Amino acid sequence: MPKPRSPRSALVNSLDQHRHPAYLLDENLRLVFGNEALQRWVGGDWKSLIDEVVGDPADNASRRARQWSRVLLPPVHCRQRPDLPFSLSAPEQDEAGLEADAPPDDQSGLLSDYEARVLSLNDGERDWYLIVLTQRHHALVGLPTRLLDLHRLWEQAQRHESDAISDLFAGDSAFAHRLREQVTLAARGAQRISVIGPTGSEHELVANWILHHRPESGRGPIATLECTFLDPELLQSTYRDLIREARGQDAPPGCLVLLNVDRLSPDGQLELLNLLRFPKVPLSTIVTSLKPLAELVATQSFDAELATRLDVISVELPALAARVDDLAVLAHATLQRACESQRVDLAGWSDAALARLQRHTWPGNYQELRSLSDRLSRECKSPWVQPSDLPPWFGQPLSDDEGSPRFRLREFRLEEFLKQCEAEIMRMALEQCGGNKTKAARLLGLSRGGFHRRMDSLMALEGTSDDSSEAASSEESGEES
Repeated sequence: MPKPRSPRSALVNSLDQHRHPAYLLDENLRLVFGNEALQRWVGGDWKSLIDEVVGDPADNASRRARQWSRVLLPPVHCRQRPDLPFSLSAPEQDEAGLEADAPPDDQSGLLSDYEARVLSLNDGERDWYLIVLTQRHHALVGLPTRLLDLHRLWEQAQRHESDAISDLFAGDSAFAHRLREQVTLAARGAQRISVIGPTGSEHELVANWILHHRPESGRGPIATLECTFLDPELLQSTYRDLIREARGQDAPPGCLVLLNVDRLSPDGQLELLNLLRFPKVPLSTIVTSLKPLAELVATQSFDAELATRLDVISVELPALAARVDDLAVLAHATLQRACESQRVDLAGWSDAALARLQRHTWPGNYQELRSLSDRLSRECKSPWVQPSDLPPWFGQPLSDDEGSPRFRLREFRLEEFLKQCEAEIMRMALEQCGGNKTKAARLLGLSRGGFHRRMDSLMALEGTSDDSSEAASSEESGEES
């Protein structure tokens, strides 16, 4: 009676007959099998790769073998979430050109006709990673070289990252290089960190990224507080809870994350300063602010000693409008991230749409770009994002080259529009004043009678009448008295 085949040998036999490339890694990421389709792609370097750890080949491996080893390493987040596809970038070509065994359609340096997925397996004894390449049948096939280059840059930046905030660090400008240096330095375990940037710069996500990438030895309990209406007593109790929790877990001292510290009240600043002066508990802090703390000190809205204690390592988030050189990569990264989330396929931004993005002033910075990408991933019907898919005001100059207004009014009913605006403002005033018309009239700078006349006029315009106007007047006269 023949000996039954093991699950692994049955899998290997099945994969060998598969027409698309596939390979098998063990739990230590050692390459244990590759089918004939993959061997044809890799070519003569295949034998030196087998039984080697992908991403970390032997020192005596050839240059091409080392490059292929890095290519075959699946990103960390794809090993943790098998539902996420990833692309493989082929090694750089030698000066002589493509190898004879290279796939003929791989002229761009990206295996653009294929996407890879990781399947986690277990044969009862060990864990395995099965990586199967399947042919794409969507708009990413045949991307122009410009988009392929952008996608490759993003893939390299995201190789070991699974969080969306790391998209913010992509790019090759001086801003991007400095930002990566600052967050790396902060993540090494600095005790006092400030994250500074304009509205919409993802301050909190950057702070969380720094905390997540700290060394294990420096990770303790974390507490996050919003400083806009922070009570000094809440600050003190949170501080005590952090210390108690760290001691109870025999963990390093905790970290206090203070969002919008520039809005902290003077009493809150004094309480925080007193806590930081206490030397026996080296509590670390990460604060976020819209403006540099030194600038707030100059306007006498922030305590100088507190600013000095908080601002030891500073991470400066530049405005998105200042990163024009990085905008193409950032826009492509956020759009691809949104498409992954929505499980849709978009090829990218057309040249005309990208030009509109580069003209836009980005008042909402990275949050605005992320929101735009999320909306387009749900609503865009064509493979390429076109200018017509963008909001009409997006990236439009206010005037043409001659200085005349670029926008032209369309025909509309001005009186009706103004009445609608007036009605909405009056409703807001009534809601704010709890329905008291006398107080609402005072809030809008109107007499009580003028307010009632306007209400009557607006209700008549809407096809209703306020029959209780006189009763309300007499009732509120009683309230006033």
